[in-house]
Order: sequence, then structure tokens, then C-alpha cells
Amino acid sequence: MFGRNYNNQRLQSRRAFLRFRPCSFGMTYESTITFTLDTICPWTYLAFNCRTRALSSFLSSNPPTPVTFTLNLAPYQLYPDFSPAGEDKYEWCKREKYNDSEDRMQMYVKYMQELGKEDGIEFDFGGGEVANTLHAHQVLQYLQDKHSPQQALAALSSLYEQYFSQRTHPSSP
Repeated sequence: MFGRNYNNQRLQSRRAFLRFRPCSFGMTYESTITFTLDTICPWTYLAFNCRTRALSSFLSSNPPTPVTFTLNLAPYQLYPDFSPAGEDKYEWCKREKYNDSEDRMQMYVKYMQELGKEDGIEFDFGGGEVANTLHAHQVLQYLQDKHSPQQALAALSSLYEQYFSQRTHPSSP
């Protein structure tokens, strides 16, 4: 009914619309990024650093930009049944993830340390405890709701650093 010409016109119109950049006309753009995490997950630590670098790079290369980003932390407990006291991180990971294989665990540690170095993270899986993270999430939520997202981000950064590099309990203050 509409034919090939009609579809080409629609495609050209769509392309023109997609080229429109609201910021080029002085309009503001506010973006909220929801970041789902657990403070004992090395993958979310790496993603958090990657996101931080990307936003910093964008904002520094576009200083007068009317674009703002707000990060909303969304808690997720990987292992909600962990006890608050915890157990040895290395031994738990080796047993639960790598079927008690020391070789496979060492491969994982080496791989994560290499990934961490690229991001300036010094992963230390040699000790520390893996435990329930409910208290850590409660603190982050309190800071986000009652103070500011920036304070929650600073606390999250500190929790990641303490847990993965200093062998601190995941819910320590």
C-alpha cells in the first residue's frame, strides 16, 4: 500500500530526528543511572570504576555541558543467607566457585588481579571474610536518602576499597 518510496521517506525522517541533539540548543538533560550492586562483588566494583571514569571523562571533555547525571544505588545481596559473622573469603570462593580446586582458584585470583590493575584496583583475595552485606546496604541507602548521592558514592567507594584491598569485613563502618 505505501510502497518503497514511503518507507525511504520514513527512514530519512527518522535519521534526521535521531541527529537532533537537545544540548546543542541549550536545553538541559538530566539522566539518572541506576546501579545495582553488592559490596562483595568484584564485578560491580570494576563496573563502578568504569562508570566513574566514563562520566568524569565526559564531563571534563564537555565542561559547559547542561547534562547532569545522578547515580541511584540499588542494593542486591548476592548471598542473603550468609551469616553476619562471615567466613574466610578465599576458602569459601575456592569451595563454592571452584570445587575446592586450588589451581582454578589461583587462575581466578590472577585474572581478577590483572583486571584490577587496569583500573587501579589492588584485589587481595588472600584473606578477609565473606559475609552478609545487609548492614552495608542499609548504610548506603541511608546516605543516599537522607544526605546526598555523592556521600553514598563516597561510602561505596570506601567499602569496595576496604573489602577488596584491605581484607575488611563487608559490613564494617
